[in-house]
Amino acid sequence: MYAPGGRDRTENRVNLSLLAGTIANPADGTISGVAPQAQLVVMKVFGDNSTGAAEDDILAALEDS
Repeated sequence: MYAPGGRDRTENRVNLSLLAGTIANPADGTISGVAPQAQLVVMKVFGDNSTGAAEDDILAALEDS
């Protein structure tokens, strides 16, 4: 993982679910996302107790995506 303590990507799943639904909710429901054909990849670059992300962590995640 990129961020310190970044192995657990589920601790913020409520926010991630809201964001994912806003972006990629399929168009077959009553509300569609802004990009219903999108494919999402979750990559954590902010540490558990951090207010920022290291540039190296961001670049490594982008390279892996």
